[in-house]
Amino acid sequence: MTLVEVTSHTNLTGKVLPIFFICEGRKTPILGIGRRWDNEDGEHILAMVPNDRVIELIHAPDHSWWLKPVPIQGKRWFA
Repeated sequence: MTLVEVTSHTNLTGKVLPIFFICEGRKTPILGIGRRWDNEDGEHILAMVPNDRVIELIHAPDHSWWLKPVPIQGKRWFA
């Protein structure tokens, strides 16, 4: 997992909605939000980014954000 900077806002129901993230100096927009779940690591959010890639963002209890690549057919869509 990679520590990333995320810009987000909170909607009227209190859900955090990531807008974009910065990883290694690259700003990547979030085009869509998919499934969400919570566990001891924090809130996990599957997100669509450009070029039909899917990533997993983890919003940790300490409010840090982590990027976790989602493997598809043995390949990493975002690294």
